[in-house]
Amino acid sequence: MAGIEPGDIGKLAVCGDSAGGYLAAMTALYAARQGIRIDALGLFYPVVAPACETESWRTLGADHMLTRDWMRWAWASYLGDAGSLAADVDLLRADLASLPPTHIITAAFDPLRDEGEALGAAIRTSGGVVTMTRYEGMIHGFASLPMLTPMADRAITEMSRKLFVNNSVD
Repeated sequence: MAGIEPGDIGKLAVCGDSAGGYLAAMTALYAARQGIRIDALGLFYPVVAPACETESWRTLGADHMLTRDWMRWAWASYLGDAGSLAADVDLLRADLASLPPTHIITAAFDPLRDEGEALGAAIRTSGGVVTMTRYEGMIHGFASLPMLTPMADRAITEMSRKLFVNNSVD
């Protein structure tokens, strides 16, 4: 975002999946503080908080592709010596009112499911605009697996329509 001046861009949507969803949300929050307008935010099964203590983490975080141990390692690697700043990186503790209209896609068999849905609820509570879809029967990362499931194409198409066809999430 370096070099982008407020007001010198057209429509801008930011989107990411998993850790990229976390980075997209943090980018949108940072942009708002800098006066840069982002028109829409798309999050596929986003990482939200370092605690890894939701019900979906407890029930799905040991035997599925994405494990609680791995995620805790990833958070520790991301935070480095700043581990005490975990509260500052927890999206559920952030001021979410400045987020643009947001669409969140979660997967039923994903340890991140509850985090993504909690983020959606927190955005709504903050007065933000959010829509959410849970894909039943799907696992973490399914949207990047179109060769394995037609649900991947459906999710990508849904997100594209939410972000681009409508020019913002409705």
